[in-house]
Amino acid sequence: MRIWTGRIVMDGFETPIMIRRGGREIKKSCYDMMRTFQHNSYIPHMGFFTDTSNMGRLAIPIVSASFSRWVRNDGEGLLFEENGDMSVLFRTMIIDLCDLIKCLHTEKAIMIKHLEVGNLYLANEVDPRILLLVTEVEDKSAANNIELLKPVQEIVNCLRNYPHNWDYHTKGEYLVSVLAAHYNLIWKSMDQIKVSWPRQNGVLPYVLVEIIKHQESRGSHYLPSIDFHYLVLIRDTFKHFFSYPQQLQELLVSKEHFIALVDQLSPNIWLNLYDVIGNIYTLNSPYVLNSFFCIAV
Repeated sequence: MRIWTGRIVMDGFETPIMIRRGGREIKKSCYDMMRTFQHNSYIPHMGFFTDTSNMGRLAIPIVSASFSRWVRNDGEGLLFEENGDMSVLFRTMIIDLCDLIKCLHTEKAIMIKHLEVGNLYLANEVDPRILLLVTEVEDKSAANNIELLKPVQEIVNCLRNYPHNWDYHTKGEYLVSVLAAHYNLIWKSMDQIKVSWPRQNGVLPYVLVEIIKHQESRGSHYLPSIDFHYLVLIRDTFKHFFSYPQQLQELLVSKEHFIALVDQLSPNIWLNLYDVIGNIYTLNSPYVLNSFFCIAV
């Protein structure tokens, strides 16, 4: 783990610690800037000293394992779902790490130098929580370097609102909002979104056929040959549910029940849409997430 066990002895009491050894990159100036900083994902600096070769050493609390070792042993299966999607645990780890970076910059005007996987650890392997050991920092003006935090904020905004835990009403509201904000972009991105009309043996489900018939009677047309129209139909049904005739409302039960049906017909619709489009506040930038994965994995 590039760290060794040790102990602090004071007034007859012993405290187990770990010692991070490094080259000349570990300096007392880093310890001085970081020793009062606190964050749930930050490994605090308990002390600084130099060895006989004048190399800097950091005394830190006990950690469970290095992130890279954990990934190799057991963690890989916890970071991703069976279909390859990012797990809730991995998403939480990224959010926590990005929040730490943001707090350092906004509270202390400090930027981390050389963020690398070798400085990532776990507090507990049973209930994994990511920890960052900061060994090199530099002063930065928050005003002059605010652009540096934009990719970090994009990651946080994207992942904090991920659809895994959305209820059916939130999913419907999201589709209404995102189509209002990015209608043309979604139209052009359907190949990437990979959402299509659900068919069984080439036939649309009865409930969708009934919605199409009703809307055609009102002059609205949805073409099953155009997958984008499927998203528009879902949006319109959720948005205008209470204007539908009573018989159709009874068939759908409620607009939330209709979204639940969509979940059954198209299980990955929300994840696919969100992965490509993001939310209405900031577009998900895949290159930002990929750059983090290159660091972390």
